[in-house]
Amino acid sequence: MKIKIVIITCMFILAACTNNDNNVSETLENEVICTDFEHENEVSTNADDVNKIASLSVIDKKLNNIEKEFNDNKSYKSFFDLPFNEMIFAEKSIFENLKEQYNQIEFSGKFEVGDIEKYDFYIEKFYDLLNNNRRFFIENTKEEILFSEYNLLQSENYDLNNYVYIFFDVDNDKEPELGVIDVGTSIHIFKYILSKDGFILWKNLSPSYYRLNGSLKARYNREGTSHIFFTMDGNGEMKEIVSFFIMVGPETIYIVSVPKNIDNLSIGIQENKKDAYYVEEDDSYYFRVNEEEFNQLTEDYFEAERIAEEDIMDVSFSYDELFGKLGS
Repeated sequence: MKIKIVIITCMFILAACTNNDNNVSETLENEVICTDFEHENEVSTNADDVNKIASLSVIDKKLNNIEKEFNDNKSYKSFFDLPFNEMIFAEKSIFENLKEQYNQIEFSGKFEVGDIEKYDFYIEKFYDLLNNNRRFFIENTKEEILFSEYNLLQSENYDLNNYVYIFFDVDNDKEPELGVIDVGTSIHIFKYILSKDGFILWKNLSPSYYRLNGSLKARYNREGTSHIFFTMDGNGEMKEIVSFFIMVGPETIYIVSVPKNIDNLSIGIQENKKDAYYVEEDDSYYFRVNEEEFNQLTEDYFEAERIAEEDIMDVSFSYDELFGKLGS
């Protein structure tokens, strides 16, 4: 295979970067290399050609480094460092790519009931927990405390009637968990582990902007402007899947993220990196879209939110409804 390497200074790339940092421009002028390859059917194995192939690897690495340095001009430490007003709109091809990805996300979930025949057993166990007959373990602090000592519950006076209780199979293991929603609407999920005859705080969803979409699914909705969709594993660890934002001001700006943490879902933005804004803090790529595109991308999410708000009522109880018989 005869390989001809033509090395030129790519002035058109330099011109395209005149609005970027001078150091980037100098790097492009000094190091950008364009390659033109001509191939023949025979494969040559002589030393000269092997050395040329090795040189191509070095050239490729240089190009990747230059591309990274160029894209760092759209890399920001936190989301709120993004230049919202100056962000360019995503190209149509990017939007279509995003739409296809968003359509693959299952925003809706089911509030699984698990093994209903075991409900009476677990209700008795959680009754003991709430009434300070048993302690529960908090992984973060490595301490065991009584329910009345749990200071994250937002209530001036300890009164079990102040809370709303959700009772269903949160972690999808066929056994029900107990969620306690305090007056600040934060959600505290407790799990009884039969093999250890003990309780743990499985998940604390606070502040109050967090809600459940069903078993192992959650969302974050801050005053209708910031939205994040999560999945959870059996230990309550959350993975952010997608987020989107409405920045209200003189001009309303719509921002959406590229989905992540989904197996076999292609990000598909490599060919259009010039439109992507990277945020280091959450390792996410963001795009600006128009209102119509935003509505198309988020339609399924908001429908899932509506359904979840209805479905969770089927597994929500007052203290008396869930535990009243045990206290009589």
